[in-house]
Amino acid sequence: MLILVIEDDSQLGLDHVDGHRTTAFCISPYTRRGAVVSEPYNHTSFIRTMGLVLGFPAMNRFDRTATPMTACFTTQADLRSYTHRPNRIPLDEMNPPASALRGEARRLAEASDKLDWSDVDRAHAATVAQAVWSVQRPGVPFPWHSFRANKDD
Repeated sequence: MLILVIEDDSQLGLDHVDGHRTTAFCISPYTRRGAVVSEPYNHTSFIRTMGLVLGFPAMNRFDRTATPMTACFTTQADLRSYTHRPNRIPLDEMNPPASALRGEARRLAEASDKLDWSDVDRAHAATVAQAVWSVQRPGVPFPWHSFRANKDD
C-alpha cells in the first residue's frame, strides 16, 4: 500500500524559504518514518513514483525523466501500527473581527474583506499572501524577494 498526499495549490501561502515549496506526505510500510526529506521533487515526481510502484511504463517524456521519490522509502517494511495525534486546533474557530485587531493585522483583515472571493484565484494574490504570512509569522517581514504574483494582479 502507498498513499501519496500533496498540497495542490498553496494559494500563495509562502513558507520561510520559497513560495514554490509545498508539503507532501508518503504513507506506506516502506516509508522512512520520522524523516524529513528535502529533495527537490515536483508533481511529476509523484506520477513517476506511482508508475514505478505499479509497474507502469512512462506515459511520456516528462514522467520518464522525472525524479522518483526514492529518498522517501526504505527497502524493509516497518509494520508497526500508526499512532495518530488528536486534533489540537478547533475546527469551528473563526477569525476575530477586524475591529478586534490592531496595526498591520487590521489593515490586512480589512483589505481581505474587500477582495473578490466569488471564484478561484480572483482575490488579489499579494494581499492574500501577506495576510497568510502575517498570521503565520507575526513580526517577520514579508519576503517580497521570493514572491511572484500572478501576472494580472
